[in-house]
Amino acid sequence: MYKEQLIAFYKRYNPACLESVDEILDIFKGREEELFHVLEEKYVAQEKFATTRSNTGTSVTPTALPVYSVDDFGDVELDKVPRNGSFSLYALCERLSEALKAKRDEVSQLMTRLQSVEGQLKECSRIRTAAPVSELSERRDFERTSVNCELAEKLRSCENKSTSLGVKNRELRREVVVLQAENEALRRQRKIDEDTLVDLQKLVDECKQKEHCLLEKIAARELATGTLLREDEFLEIIRSSQQQLRAFYEDKISTMQDEMDRFYSHASACIREKNAIIDTLKSESI
Repeated sequence: MYKEQLIAFYKRYNPACLESVDEILDIFKGREEELFHVLEEKYVAQEKFATTRSNTGTSVTPTALPVYSVDDFGDVELDKVPRNGSFSLYALCERLSEALKAKRDEVSQLMTRLQSVEGQLKECSRIRTAAPVSELSERRDFERTSVNCELAEKLRSCENKSTSLGVKNRELRREVVVLQAENEALRRQRKIDEDTLVDLQKLVDECKQKEHCLLEKIAARELATGTLLREDEFLEIIRSSQQQLRAFYEDKISTMQDEMDRFYSHASACIREKNAIIDTLKSESI
């Protein structure tokens, strides 16, 4: 059931992955629902966005991601990232995890400071009930209350950022798993195509050798029967044989080349998609 669904899905959105359906299902064995959920987010959302943009003729902005500062994500140097799209997304997930951990530490420090301020406020309240309230103590209480409100606001902001980072981290990890599976399947298919191309070249060489032997036999038989071939007839036989062989094997080689071109196109699309995600995250964080 899952295989037919995945074949139908890739026929519509990514025909280059059709020959890798079995490998992808093996990688996601037992987690097929998660695979289809991520594929819908990855392909269907892109198709809806492209359709909306083409129908309206205006620039449609995708749903905005949470706004972070540059320090939340770290400095990702694109020129040092490998051409493997799945690896760069995984590195970005690692950076998001580090940023999430740093925010949690910051929240912990703010909680400690907040508890300290609350203790000070309780002590001030005790002193106020035990002694007359002076103008100086009122001013100090006001300042401490302001600090407490500021710390509470920072705490809420850090908690919101921590939650957003956690959600984004989970989404990116699921995307990375699918990209890794597709990349691995396409890499295997490319190896098979390259081996097939080598085998076809060997067959071409063998056919050329057979053609040469056949021409020698034809010439020997013509000599034995006493009927000699004219030079133009001999050249026509050679030309006809070469054209037939060339047409057959050029078609085979062209088919394999098309498969390899589709693979490279898909790999380039994955890299562009990865770069777009990184650029979006950077632009949202500025």
